[in-house]
Amino acid sequence: MNIIKKGGVVRAKKPIILLKRNGISISYAAGTKFKVEKIMNSNILKVKPLGEDVFGTLRVENLEVIR
Repeated sequence: MNIIKKGGVVRAKKPIILLKRNGISISYAAGTKFKVEKIMNSNILKVKPLGEDVFGTLRVENLEVIR
């Protein structure tokens, strides 16, 4: 079992859609890497795709820990 930490890197197991605050949706393919910005609770993380300025929330079950 891998532990998810703030600042860690996770990978999407399936395609992901993140919504920006202005309503624009951005889709990401399976395998995209995200940096964990904040742990909201035991099931939800606030993440940021590596190299981009978009934030979004994802469920832990859709991610796998890389480092």
